[in-house]
Amino acid sequence: MGLVSSYGQSPVGIGQWRAHYNFDNLQSVALSGDKIYCANNVALFYYDQEDKSLNTISKKEGLTGVDISKLGSYKNEEILVGYQDGNIDFINGNSITGFDAIQRANTTGSKNINHFHEYGNKIFVSTDYGLSILDMSRREISDSYINVSTDGSANIFYASVLSQDGDSIFVASAKGLLGARFSPGVNLRDYASWKLYAAADGIPAGSVKSVGRSGSVVFAGVDTKGIYYFNGAQWQSTGIGGTEIREISSGDGAMVVSLDDKIYKFTSAINSQLFYTDFLYTPYSALVGADGGIYFTQVNYGLAVYRPALELIGKPVAPPFKESFRLKYLNNTVINCRGGLNVAFGNVYLESSAMLLGEDNIWKAYTIYDGLPLLSRDLLDVAIHPASKNWYFTTFGWGLVEFHPADRSYVLLDTLTSPLKMLYLTGLVTDQEGTVWVCAHAQADRAANKPFLHAIDPSGTWSSFKATQFDGKFPQEIVVDLQSNKWIRIGASGGYRGLMMFKEINRAAGTSTQIYFGVESNKGALPNIVVNTMSVDKTGQVWIGTDQGICVFTNPAQIKPSSIPKAYLPIVNGFPLFFDKKINCIKTDAANRKWVGTPDGVFLLSADGLETIFNFNKSNSPMIDNNVTTITINEQSGEVFFGTDRGVISYRGDATFGEVAHTNVKIFPNPVERNFDGYVGISGLADDARVKITDIAGKLTYETPANGGTASWNLKDYTGRRATAGVYLIFSASEDGQEKYVGKIAVLE
Repeated sequence: MGLVSSYGQSPVGIGQWRAHYNFDNLQSVALSGDKIYCANNVALFYYDQEDKSLNTISKKEGLTGVDISKLGSYKNEEILVGYQDGNIDFINGNSITGFDAIQRANTTGSKNINHFHEYGNKIFVSTDYGLSILDMSRREISDSYINVSTDGSANIFYASVLSQDGDSIFVASAKGLLGARFSPGVNLRDYASWKLYAAADGIPAGSVKSVGRSGSVVFAGVDTKGIYYFNGAQWQSTGIGGTEIREISSGDGAMVVSLDDKIYKFTSAINSQLFYTDFLYTPYSALVGADGGIYFTQVNYGLAVYRPALELIGKPVAPPFKESFRLKYLNNTVINCRGGLNVAFGNVYLESSAMLLGEDNIWKAYTIYDGLPLLSRDLLDVAIHPASKNWYFTTFGWGLVEFHPADRSYVLLDTLTSPLKMLYLTGLVTDQEGTVWVCAHAQADRAANKPFLHAIDPSGTWSSFKATQFDGKFPQEIVVDLQSNKWIRIGASGGYRGLMMFKEINRAAGTSTQIYFGVESNKGALPNIVVNTMSVDKTGQVWIGTDQGICVFTNPAQIKPSSIPKAYLPIVNGFPLFFDKKINCIKTDAANRKWVGTPDGVFLLSADGLETIFNFNKSNSPMIDNNVTTITINEQSGEVFFGTDRGVISYRGDATFGEVAHTNVKIFPNPVERNFDGYVGISGLADDARVKITDIAGKLTYETPANGGTASWNLKDYTGRRATAGVYLIFSASEDGQEKYVGKIAVLE
């Protein structure tokens, strides 16, 4: 189900996606049959009470979005998934159907869905614009009440409930608690038809975001005041107080209220039961299950239940956090650094954390609770020292964390325990000779003449270099080109931005040549001074991503302080490549193609950048966010990982980094089942080999070059017809014909 689970499963096939959702901050729960559904704003899973399993659901099964705002249910058989854009999905068994009437409606402002209330064959949908009535028998909106307020301005409806006899409706709104007669003769589009309850009616002023019903009694939650019930004429206090009343879950037999660190179950206005333990921390949503248990979501602990004692059900195995400042692939491991910087290049103060996805295909967390220095924050980058095998992590303000994988110990290197002169560290990279380079940012030492760059050579000896220009004090990221030049992008609050090429002269003396680039014609003519990313491709070209597109330095060896050539601008349809788009990140794959992350999704470009092969975004793929901020590639499998503000998602590409010889060639899937509609992958090939596929008689069926060390076949011949059942031969040879491989694949009927 869903995007293929990324935990403990075999690698996904070429062209398939994997979700790496974080299931913290669960804020909604709903019941359908023997399944309990839970969601945060990007992820959805259900707990099967029969087999005790946790199962994820995603866009791969047909969900129309990722901006989930609320769950609801209908007749205990169907789940409603509400989205921030007004869209609704119906989940009925294995079937998912989208409903976009609210999304398409000609209303201004937000259409965020806040609450579903079921009554008969109707669902009352509370939204940011008001209330819509969804007729489930016709699957259509039968009525809507928009901007219900004294002056006709917007009024957010947080929740609604009908009286037991359906004669009255009560609404928690941004402008107070509203009530009205609900009958065909009452025009609820007219604010005059509504009553705004106030202190004279027994309910105090305050934010009312929840209403509900237990049997015939209607309740309302007033933040900081408590729970009130309606006796038919006046509102009265239940005597139960609360700072934040998050949700009231209605029921004819019992009603559940989530507030602060408590859950109450009401069977009448005067009969309530308190559920409270040390574990109960911020319950957001709760309901009564078919087994009588109280199921509720915890912010960071998943799903739990009282029946009658507390039981922790949990959540699907998942990455421990969603933030992604920088993704890297090192030592057969995908590493996600959690830190971050704000728009002024200052701290965001995320506790130091990294998560690693290794060959066992399970995300593992490395946090302050696992030994990382307790007070460190904003972990930004990672590199591995090839000789010592130690890992280095930069932090922004706390120094360099050295991790010893042999015994899982950590050492914090700061100005007292190392040659570092500043603690605000940013970029890290290991060069071809095995030297680790550490960027030091003058965030707190702007006037000081301290080293901006440190080198830790294979023997562990440190060297330091100072900036020759003021801008050089603010390095953000570093990459190494094929001539061992270091390319450093620069950024700091105050507007110092740009790009530098660093050429080492004498390491012992700390001397270097530093070439600074800008928008001026004699400084490389960058399309924009704001440089966000750099990538060195397989031919040695350096691709630069800026706030206004991409430029390329095609021959770094020609760049000299006295002669800086203008950057090459790839031209597409008469305009510079992405001239109107911010480029967040660029990653070159094994076929020398460029994966480009932007605020509008991710693009796969041909090697020269002139052709767009793929463009993935939320509307045409399982992407969970369009703003792709960091990319890395598993060089062994070709899987491309995209980091966004909402988490990580990956796509199995068709390019891997090849070897000189054919090594451990794998053909997958093999055999090919009749209903398989993906790509057959052939990995482990010699770099850029030529692959031919023939039938058993030797007739050519398909031919393709490998992308690095992987070739793919869509199971079609040259005419576009699907290959018939049978055995096919695969022939692969290196460009010079010296390296050869022959294999077989079976296509089943």
